Amino acid sequence: MNIIWYKIIYQMNSGHSINWFNGSFDLVLDFINNISSESIGNFLMFLPFGFLYPLSKDNTTYKKTIIMGFITVILIEISQPILGRAFDINDIILNALGIIISTTIFFVIKKTYEQIDSA
Repeated sequence: MNIIWYKIIYQMNSGHSINWFNGSFDLVLDFINNISSESIGNFLMFLPFGFLYPLSKDNTTYKKTIIMGFITVILIEISQPILGRAFDINDIILNALGIIISTTIFFVIKKTYEQIDSA
């Protein structure tokens, strides 16, 4: 964003460059031993998915929401080495955990509401 910001606002080079096709891969599971703000952010990043996807699609199920969330996370992570970022297994696990927890909460609330509404 810094590069784009400088080009648009200041019409000058920011001094940074984009490294395409970085090819960096981090396959070490370290979020369990090293809880950081990045780990917490990766968990929180996909919490809204579990609520927003079922609300945007008619007749979606718990399983379909989880699968679509996983596909989204995997596509993002696969594209990151191409865009100069690193593929990180920790991101996938924490994003998926956020999706699972929020989807579970959504469908429990939905089921409870339907039972109260039908009574």
